[in-house]
Amino acid sequence: MLSLLLLATAMDMQASPAPGSSPAPASTLSPGPNSLTREDPAVTARAKEWLHRAQTGNIDRKQLDAAMNAALTDDLVKQTATRLGALGSPASFKYVRTFVSDDGVSTAIYRAAFSSGTLLWTFSLDKDGLIGGFYVRPDSSLF
Repeated sequence: MLSLLLLATAMDMQASPAPGSSPAPASTLSPGPNSLTREDPAVTARAKEWLHRAQTGNIDRKQLDAAMNAALTDDLVKQTATRLGALGSPASFKYVRTFVSDDGVSTAIYRAAFSSGTLLWTFSLDKDGLIGGFYVRPDSSLF
């Protein structure tokens, strides 16, 4: 069983659907405050790349916003690489959903399946495309 792993985040997820509600189909959604958006393949590729970076400790700080850069200490990078690296490569990496906050932060959630369990990988980008946070935790069928 995977234990809870809080890696680093410079922000909290800003929006969530009401309990019991179902989101509108992706084709009817447009980016905007507190809205859901459809998958962006470029963001998915980047999120998967950053899961690998977290597993290996290969952090490119030029891609981080100032708050995330400060929050992601060298010690935290090492601890994260040790814990996540032990999982190996994910057998699958699947998009779940994306939220856009009032201030333009886009937060995407993915399921990464490993032989020892499944993690939810949350990956946030600010309006300038800088990484404002990432977070991982065991998947307990969030949705």
